Parts: sequence; structure tokens; C-alpha cells
Amino acid sequence: MPIGNFTSLKGRRRLLTVAAHAVTSLLVPVFSILISLLVVKMASRELWGGFVEVMIVVNLGAHLLNWGNKEYLLRGFAADPASLARQWQEGMQARLLLLPLGVAALWLVPVCRPFIFPATLWLVAAFLYQSFEVVILFKKWFMRTAVAELVGLGVILSHLWLSGNGWEVEGLVWAFAMGFCAKALLIGVWAGREVQGRVGVARVGHFLQAAFPFFLLGLSGMLQSRTDLYCVALYLGEDDLAAYQVLISMLLYLQALANFVLLPFARNLYRMKTSSIRKMSWSLTGLGLLMLLFAIPAVYLAYVWGFGFEMSLGLLIAGTLFVIPVFAYLPLIYALYKRRETGKVMWVNGIGIGVNLILNLVLLPFWGILGALAASAFAQWMILGLTWWFEKNGTEQN
Repeated sequence: MPIGNFTSLKGRRRLLTVAAHAVTSLLVPVFSILISLLVVKMASRELWGGFVEVMIVVNLGAHLLNWGNKEYLLRGFAADPASLARQWQEGMQARLLLLPLGVAALWLVPVCRPFIFPATLWLVAAFLYQSFEVVILFKKWFMRTAVAELVGLGVILSHLWLSGNGWEVEGLVWAFAMGFCAKALLIGVWAGREVQGRVGVARVGHFLQAAFPFFLLGLSGMLQSRTDLYCVALYLGEDDLAAYQVLISMLLYLQALANFVLLPFARNLYRMKTSSIRKMSWSLTGLGLLMLLFAIPAVYLAYVWGFGFEMSLGLLIAGTLFVIPVFAYLPLIYALYKRRETGKVMWVNGIGIGVNLILNLVLLPFWGILGALAASAFAQWMILGLTWWFEKNGTEQN
């Protein structure tokens, strides 16, 4: 069924599911924007930029420790729901072996070393939260996710309020660490009931090997979307880093709207015909363009009037061009997943990373953050073209 067909009872139920997932998922970016706005307004841009340097490292570490867990298990749960507990425990046992390596790696990063204890707590809590998140997604318990996010925000704000006016990077790192601990505890209690059972020692090597393609896909996708931010962090100052992180975060959240719509039906996409997925691509693109009519002006107002940053016409155009392609190519990527042509997706992401990196290195010295965003926008349209070509010339044409 195309996304736009909501006239039937089944369609209306799908719409309600999409709306519930989108609303709860949007809490994360909304809360992140609110916290960054609070720090910029109450303290300084430089403070937020310094915190972003630590946040980048912790988020990267959490992603590496995830090891494709969510994507791999979602497909496994859909194929055999009765073995959910066994599959989850096997993945958890395997990934626990990676956790000490991730913690040890934090000591090697200079920006994290002064805040190693809260950064470690943050990383471990994020690891646990991601471990249980896949169960919540599969069960479609979106309101429980909303409650967890609200509690996490409350903990962060309470910690900042108790610290008074003398905010520092270390205080922000502690606040986020405590917030993630609260979220991980709640979501662990809810999801823990679903993953209980006596499984025994899992085949650790089997899970790591089976989930490795999903890990590479996730890593390449993350690097493809954050290469520009890493380049800005390396070559520009904390003020520019703060301005760019706020802008690119809001644009990435707009991109994530496409995934919010599709994710509740991820297990159904693997059963759809390729022709139906192509129709979904057109429907999602139209829906995305409609949403951007309202979302882009909202980003401009928040960035300029809320944060007090400057946004040129070039930044506005580059930001819009950066968002649009993902609505078109995301369903096509699922079509490639369905045909088990994940290697093609990895090639596309790899090319996107390379182009994004090269263009950033060329444009950053001349255009600053505009160069970074323009490079990312160009890479997104190239990814759309390559994904469309690979999907069209695939093995399944039904």
C-alpha cells in the first residue's frame, strides 16, 4: 500500500502508528535543540561548541558499540518473533565484549580525557539504551519511549539547574550522562520482560559476523551524514562549530522525518514487491516536499531568531537541497536490503563519504560552514542518483 492511501481502516491505523512514532521520535531532536538553545542563551556559543566536541566522540563510540544491533535484530525479529529473547541475548552477550574496548578508547581522545568519568558513564548508558531500544521499536511501544525521553530531559535540566550559573563543559557532560542513565533504566525495565529466559552462552562469533554487514552499513551511513561536522570540528573554532552543529542537527532531524514514517513498517517493507517500494518512494518524496514547506521556515526562525546565528541565502538554499534527497532514496535502500544487495548500499555510502570529505577540505577554507553544508548537499544528490541507478538495474524487477 502506498503511504498516501489512508482511506481504509487499515490505512488509518497505519497513519496513527506513523503519527505516534513520529511524535515520540521527534522528542529527541526537540529536546536536543531546546538544551542547545538554553546553553547558548544562558552561557555562550563557545561553551556549547566545547561540549559538542565531547558529544561527537561519545556518539561515535556508542554507534560503534551498537554493531548493527538494531537493524540486524529488527530483521531477525520479523522473521522469527518467537525467538526474540534468544536473538536479543545473543546480541547482548556479543556486544558486551566490545564495551571495554569502547571505554578504553575514550582515554585516547584528548577532548574526552578531562571528563573521562562522566563520558564513560554516558557511553555505557547509551550502550544499554540502544540495546533495549530495538525491542521497543519492534513492539511499537512508542509512548513508553516518550516517557523515557521526558524523564531524561527532566534529569538533564535538573542537573543544570542545581549547578547554578557557573556552567562548564564538565557539568554538561555529567548532565547528559545522568539523563541517559535515567532513560536506560526505564527502557530496560520495560523491555527486560520481553528478553528474559535461559539461553545459555551464545555463539558470540556468529552474531558479530552476521551483524557485521549491518554494522558497516550503519557506520558508512553515519560517516556519510557527519563527515562535514567532523571536518568543521577539526578546522574551525568552537563558535563556528556551535553554529554549524545546531544547523546541521536541525537539518538532519528533518531528514529523519523520512525514517520516522518508514521505520514502524520496516518489517513489512521486506515483504513488499519492488514495484510497490518504488511507488512508496514517490509518495514519500511528495510528503517530504509538503512537510518542508513548513519545516524550512521553522528552521530559519529558530536558527536566526532563537539562537541568534546568522543565516545567509546560500545557507538556506544549501540546507533545503541537503534535506530533499533522503525522502526519495530511503525506500530504494530498503529495496536493496530486501534483495540482500547491501554491498551496493555500502558502495554508495562510501562514495558519498569520499566526495563529502574532499569537497569539505576544498570548500571549508573559502566558504566556512557554507562550504561544509554545500559539500554535504552535493553528496546527498549524488547518493540519490547512485541509489536510483543501482536499484533500477538490480536483479528483481517485479
